Formats: sequence, C-alpha cells, structure tokens
Amino acid sequence: DAAFAKGDLDRALYFYVESLNIDPAQVSTLLKIGSIHRQRGDQDRALAAYRRVLAVEPDNVNALEGAGLVLLDRRAHDSAGELLGRAAAHDPNRWRAFEGLGVLADLRGDYAKAIESYAAALKVRPDRASLYSNRGYSRYLAGDIAGAEVDFRAALSVDPAFDRAWRNLGLLYVRQKRYEDALATFERVEARAAALNDVGYLAMLEGDYSTAESYLSEAISVSPTYYRIADENLERTRQRRSQAVT
Repeated sequence: DAAFAKGDLDRALYFYVESLNIDPAQVSTLLKIGSIHRQRGDQDRALAAYRRVLAVEPDNVNALEGAGLVLLDRRAHDSAGELLGRAAAHDPNRWRAFEGLGVLADLRGDYAKAIESYAAALKVRPDRASLYSNRGYSRYLAGDIAGAEVDFRAALSVDPAFDRAWRNLGLLYVRQKRYEDALATFERVEARAAALNDVGYLAMLEGDYSTAESYLSEAISVSPTYYRIADENLERTRQRRSQAVT
C-alpha cells in the first residue's frame, strides 16, 4: 500500500502478489491488483483479478465496476452493460459505472437513457468536465441543441482546457451555421489551418458547399506547404457540389 501510494506500481504489484501467495482469497488485494493492471492497460490480467473476486463475492461492487469498465474498453458491450448495471444498482454513488452505462446507451442510439445515466454520474461528481461534455453530446445527437451548448459550457467552466468540450462546441456551432464562432472555438485547441479545415469539412457534411469551399480554400492559403488534407477536402466538396447540381 505504501508503494502504491507513492505511485511505484511495479513494487506495489510485487508485494500484492506475494501477499496472495500467502492467502489467495484476499479480496482487497485482488482488487488492488486489478486496479494496477487496469491503470497499466493490461486488460486481461485486470479482468482475471476482478473475476476472481466475483467468484468469491458475486456482488462485490468494486469488482463489478472494474470488470464492466474493462469489458467496455474491449467492446464486449452486453457483458459490460450487465456488470455496470449491477454495480450501479448496488451503489448509486458509482459514477464511473453510470458513465459507462451512458456510453453504452449512446452506442445503442438511446440518447434519453444516456442523458439519464450521465445525470446520475453528475450527481456524484459535478466536478467532472467529461461528464458534462458526454451528456452534452448525447443532447446534441438527440436534437437538443440548446441543452447541448449549456453542457459544453458547463464542462469548460469546470476545465477551461478540456479539448473535447471545445471541439464539441465547435461542432454545434457549425450545425447552427455560426461558422466564425466555430472557427474561434476550434482555434482554442488547434492551429488556424486545422481549424479552418475542420469548419470547412463540417460545413461540407452539412451540405453548405459554398461555405465549405471558402474555409477550405483559406486553410490551403494559410498553410499551402503541408496542409494537403484541406486540398483533399476541397476536391471532395466540389465533387459533392457537382453531384448535388446534377
């Protein structure tokens, strides 16, 4: 535990494994081993540790949540949903479980359920910018543009440097045809040429081809030597515009 507190995960893992060799049924130690493996990206060993806990204590909330999140990362969505749902049912303070359930609901296109899940997580962690941003994106997908903007701005009030919230806000502005606002927003997190390209590309997807051409052409003029992607997007825009006319 002392090594873990210092961030020395290798040393902590060594001693936890030694402890298990003495007493293989230590649930708390297995949970710590699972946590370390998950932090290090070793999903197989993390899942094995959590499953050993669940074999002894089927309703252990830490193991349910930990295993559910690992399975979510591995795109085993049905199994992840079952475990995260059980964790959330046992403990309404399990905000990570609710967040995972929100992600799964978004993937199913059930945006109302996603919004509900993120709201439950926010009751526990109103200081998490990612939760506001995720709920805002669910609202955006559900067509609640005003609610989405409120959430994106809430995320940025919590963490002004939160990249994903700025990008989501820019996406929303393009949908509203507030192109200059979108450009200023994207420029908070990337170079001007990239921001111009993003606005142009998104305008193209919205079917606003004249605006797309304008921004993509400017992106090329700002950075003609390396920004080939804007040139490709400009050609794609002209092809779509021509197809729309014909």
